[in-house]
Amino acid sequence: MIEYIIINILLNKEIFNKYYSFLDLDFYKQQNREVYRILLTLQQLHSENQAVQFSTQELAIYFFTQYSALKAEEREMYTLLFRRVEEVVYEESLVSQYLEKCREKVLASRVAIAALDVSQGRGGLTTITALLEEFQAHPAAEDEFEFLTGGELTNETFRKMGIRWRLDTLNKSLGSLRRGDFGFVFARPEVGKTTFLASEVTYMAGQLNSPVLWFNNEEDGSKVIKRCIQSALGISQHELEGNLEASKQEYFKQTNQQIYLYDSGSINRGTVERICKQYQPGLIVFDQLDKITGFDADRYDLKMKAIYQWARELAKSYCPVIAVCQANGSAEGKTNLTMTDVDSSFTSKQG
Repeated sequence: MIEYIIINILLNKEIFNKYYSFLDLDFYKQQNREVYRILLTLQQLHSENQAVQFSTQELAIYFFTQYSALKAEEREMYTLLFRRVEEVVYEESLVSQYLEKCREKVLASRVAIAALDVSQGRGGLTTITALLEEFQAHPAAEDEFEFLTGGELTNETFRKMGIRWRLDTLNKSLGSLRRGDFGFVFARPEVGKTTFLASEVTYMAGQLNSPVLWFNNEEDGSKVIKRCIQSALGISQHELEGNLEASKQEYFKQTNQQIYLYDSGSINRGTVERICKQYQPGLIVFDQLDKITGFDADRYDLKMKAIYQWARELAKSYCPVIAVCQANGSAEGKTNLTMTDVDSSFTSKQG
């Protein structure tokens, strides 16, 4: 696991330049030749290109170009390895601390060897001085903390409008959406949850200067987009099909072309986190949240609790998050649902 994390974080040129030379490549050469090959390829990729950040896919393409004679089973093995590198989830600050400890250990070892050489007349103090200067050239970054004291509050803080709902009833009952807000829509299957989202999100997108990231692992993505266009313009499917190009242009105009729908039957938490980091969204939508992968737990209820806590953390870090999940069997035939009707309502989904 740690090897996948190291490869992933070293895709950043600044981090690569700081730590790559302190990796124990001989260890990987003896113990994990596949990782060793990838690390060598990563070094070549950085040396031949000026980009400050590479994707796992770019590394994989470069690797398979360098090793074009691989057998089919070897290509399959490396493809799986690259997929694991792409999907690995980690806390960057903790990995940086680990790499910093590796760097300190290597430099300390070099200083000790140089000092022994000096004591036995085989070297000079200039070698030790150079090693110490190298260590000081890249000091470990000090942690910086930000606190709220109240002094940052202004009248503008209270006047700033959040994201408004299309339905005025929701504006009155729930209020505007702001960063830190998390909520979910639940109902029995095939009663209009996605249609409701399409109506509200297309209205919200027009208020934003940053993207709406819609993660769709439920319905066919093209159907969702068509539903969004119909909701934004208030037209039927027949009207959309009869004037598709003009409808698309008007849809882009009304939504600021800000709705980005990521459509996949299996969406991993690591993928979500990387997309959010890259696009800095103004609104995040999950349809459906329960199906996001990358969470391990001994029991289903603990898994659901972890997923919903993660979604709340995304809301805190980026923007409001709206999710969809199912209602359980107790909701069948009901007009008004309560939180006890949420599927797996015992899992702390409600927070």
